[in-house]
Amino acid sequence: YYDMVGNNRGYDSHMRVFVGLNVAKQIDIFVEGNMYHNLFATPLLYPSRSYTSLKGGVSVNF
Repeated sequence: YYDMVGNNRGYDSHMRVFVGLNVAKQIDIFVEGNMYHNLFATPLLYPSRSYTSLKGGVSVNF
C-alpha cells in the first residue's frame, strides 16, 4: 500500500510477505519479509530511501 499521511516507520509505502508451513502436527516454520520505501525522499529528512527486513522462525504449539 501507499500512504503519505500514516506512520510507516517514516516511510510512505510498505510491502509485507508472510509464508508459513506446517511441518508436523504441532510444529510450524515461517518466513516474513518487510520492505519500506520512500517515493519522495530527500536526504535531509530521510537518510535512506528504503529499508528491508527478513525474519524467520519456528512455532511449537502445545
